[in-house]
Amino acid sequence: MPRPIVVKCHLTTHKDEGIEIRRFHYPFLNIPSVAVLKDYVRTLYTQLKGEKLEFLYLDDDNERVVFSTDDELELAWLEVTESEDPKQQLQLYVCVSSGQHGQ
Repeated sequence: MPRPIVVKCHLTTHKDEGIEIRRFHYPFLNIPSVAVLKDYVRTLYTQLKGEKLEFLYLDDDNERVVFSTDDELELAWLEVTESEDPKQQLQLYVCVSSGQHGQ
């Protein structure tokens, strides 16, 4: 049975100005879609309503990787779920694009 995923979510700007960090258990055991994950993050950060967002994750090489498709998100998800470390968590970065609204 898959284990719940812990997500450490960094709300930031493209200039890497940290705004807020939250940690949460992702409530769904299956691999989420990008749309579902975006909707879930928007419920946590109500100030994001109407803002254009970019999602990134921290990979095994300690690099921030942008993702915008379900396939890319699945790769990030599998890095966490297939890890031998039970404390492994998804390091998620949500970047607010300044002055743009949309996604």
